[in-house]
Amino acid sequence: MSETAPEMACLCCRKPVGTPRDVNRAVVFSAGGNYGSAAFDAFDGTHLLAIVCDDCLMDRVELLVGFRSIRRPAEMHYFSAVVAMRGDSEPEEPVP
Repeated sequence: MSETAPEMACLCCRKPVGTPRDVNRAVVFSAGGNYGSAAFDAFDGTHLLAIVCDDCLMDRVELLVGFRSIRRPAEMHYFSAVVAMRGDSEPEEPVP
């Protein structure tokens, strides 16, 4: 294990984007696994990090869903990520 943050590339286009602690025009995603995944579902606290550059994120924004969690997962409010990318304080377009 290393405490030095690795240089990473965009998950989609492989363009260099920096380290998870210091990205340049990109968003860092973290995942602790998923019950439905056959590829990754860690039980020991391990997480995966992925970075997507802003260009790729905007090219695929219609595929994203934003959410706000009030306090518990049962109270999550989902909305179109297009709304979130506009920076609206209150999303107006719920996801069915």
